[in-house]
Amino acid sequence: MAAFQKTGDWKKIERMLSGLGDRFKSQVKKATDKNGKLLEGAIVKRIEDQKMSGPELSPAYLAAKVRQGYSEKKLIRTGTLMGNIRYQSVNWDQGVVTVLRREPKHGYDIGWIMEFGSRDGRVPPRPFVRPSLQECAPKMVTNYEDAVERAFKK
Repeated sequence: MAAFQKTGDWKKIERMLSGLGDRFKSQVKKATDKNGKLLEGAIVKRIEDQKMSGPELSPAYLAAKVRQGYSEKKLIRTGTLMGNIRYQSVNWDQGVVTVLRREPKHGYDIGWIMEFGSRDGRVPPRPFVRPSLQECAPKMVTNYEDAVERAFKK
């Protein structure tokens, strides 16, 4: 049987690994919350800047919105949709960005309808969440990489 001898600063490695689980969870939670807020802001900005795909508003619908005193912009009528986009922490490694609004009369999710369109085709899809996530993804990955690095530093 061959024997081996440890070389290097093993005390330093022991110090680095002690408490790693708690530090890792703490750093990942911070990164998750940071990423959730990043995505929340990107979604709202995309709507404000009107950077979503999908058709323009129909002339009849646009005229009706203006006549009723609402915004001429897509996905903005009163601002309620944007005001209800929120990040919520689920646990140390999960969070969700939701549109906290359901249409009260019919019970459908406004965000879902705007993102994917209505089943009957009357409301076309105007994706604003998925493109925002795609835009934020590189920064989100970097935030998690930095969190793991911080967890290992002591």
